[in-house]
Amino acid sequence: MTVKDISSASNGCRLAAIVGLFYIIICIVLVVFPDYILSRFDWASQIGLHITVLLDLIFGIVFIWAAPSSRFPEGFNVLGSILLLGAVFYFLIPLDVWVNYLNWWLKEQLVLTRVLSGLFGIPFGVLVVLGAIDPSDSASDEST
Repeated sequence: MTVKDISSASNGCRLAAIVGLFYIIICIVLVVFPDYILSRFDWASQIGLHITVLLDLIFGIVFIWAAPSSRFPEGFNVLGSILLLGAVFYFLIPLDVWVNYLNWWLKEQLVLTRVLSGLFGIPFGVLVVLGAIDPSDSASDEST
């Protein structure tokens, strides 16, 4: 992967690569400094729930927008659809269910959350970044 690979990608793929990098950074911080994420914002609140819905909506739209020019168009479409459905689901759940859900993942099962973020979250973010690079851009680089 060269700098030209990202710079010649479509705008949607650039945004998808940024989302992938964001995801990698969040997972690394969650693995190494979980209290940093937990103490910066009250995620177990109505505002935290709405921010989660907003992020799911934005990321879902980005993945669907980037899908046609990505390496994994079907995968990006499925991922975007899952995120959009997740946004609808999160929007409809009551606040007490959201708080219990977050407490389970971020307090009661913090070790599990850290392990899963490291084993699956970081590689997933890398896969998203690599998938955001259009294969036709790489092929045109090799032919010149």
